[in-house]
Amino acid sequence: MSNTLGTVMARLGTLLQDVPLAWFGDAFFLGVSGVDPSLVRAIGAVALVVVGVPALLLVDVRAATRLWYMDAVKPDTKGRTRRPASSTTSRPGSVSNGVLASVASRPTRSVVVNVWRRTIRAPIRLVYVVYPLFLFTGFLQGIVSTGEVPAAFPVMVALYGTWVIGATALNPFGDEGAMLPLTLTSTIRGEQFVRGYALAAILVGLPLAGVATAISSVVSPLDSIETVALTAASAILGVVGTVVAIGIGTVFPRFGEVRVTRSRHVVVPSKTAFAVYSLVVVLGFGAAAVAAVPAGAAMVSAMIEFWSTVLWDPITIPVEAVRIVGGLLAVFFGVVTPLGAYWYTVRRFEMYTLDEKYDSWMSRFEWMPFRS
Repeated sequence: MSNTLGTVMARLGTLLQDVPLAWFGDAFFLGVSGVDPSLVRAIGAVALVVVGVPALLLVDVRAATRLWYMDAVKPDTKGRTRRPASSTTSRPGSVSNGVLASVASRPTRSVVVNVWRRTIRAPIRLVYVVYPLFLFTGFLQGIVSTGEVPAAFPVMVALYGTWVIGATALNPFGDEGAMLPLTLTSTIRGEQFVRGYALAAILVGLPLAGVATAISSVVSPLDSIETVALTAASAILGVVGTVVAIGIGTVFPRFGEVRVTRSRHVVVPSKTAFAVYSLVVVLGFGAAAVAAVPAGAAMVSAMIEFWSTVLWDPITIPVEAVRIVGGLLAVFFGVVTPLGAYWYTVRRFEMYTLDEKYDSWMSRFEWMPFRS
């Protein structure tokens, strides 16, 4: 291996010596024999504390206050409490006055805004989407060592982007928390609930995943046609995968909190939902790749022939037959499965009942064998 990584880290260390945080090192080593710190930087570190800390504290307090009272409740003249009419479209929901207003009804927009608001207030609830990033360490080490981006890297980026978009909507009922009874008894219908969760994930995740896929494809050996095809496939799978994720999360919900750090407990999707959703995404992505890329179909055909020879008798499947099967599976996972997931989640929402033996947020589906 070359010393490219060491060279990059040395260059990075040289650049980081000039950032304000490095000034604290000069202040720390003042008066230490054998070390010649910069007095100007040490004074800058003290000034940074004296000026920067109060300024940042003021910004934090103002931002926290603004977020906390974002959806304030106001009493009416009869002594009851009511939300202001603009609460569902204020601040983070202001986007609904533009893009969302032309594609979604008001109840659907309210679901989108509520999902965004919960995420802004507690972004740690999405910490689980970071875990698969550790799979990229091997690719990144190879890129840094060789200076070349392999053709498989943009494919992995597209697959990860597709997975992340749906994973953020993998526990729709559990994410409602204590507000679930109010959501169920509101005027929101099942299809509006599903569309709201899907739009909340797609409107944010799809542009980011598309840009990441396009950039990684441009710097890779893929040509322009392959770049456009991969980016388009990532966008399509991101949309249909989100609907499938909502359905899977409805079948396998989680309502109880789990500890993600020493002092933080949040509601995250169940392990079963993770496993099933990840399997569906990989199979759907792989089936589309096999159907679209002859080399992928040839590799699958060779693998089937190899393992059948090892375990039983050799089985040879023509490449065209493999591509046809891949296309059928792609249609199943990309068309049939999302439609079924959509219908299923709508039905579950409409027929959801609360059990008085549990707390208000602990509920069950009396009409289905799956219970939370």
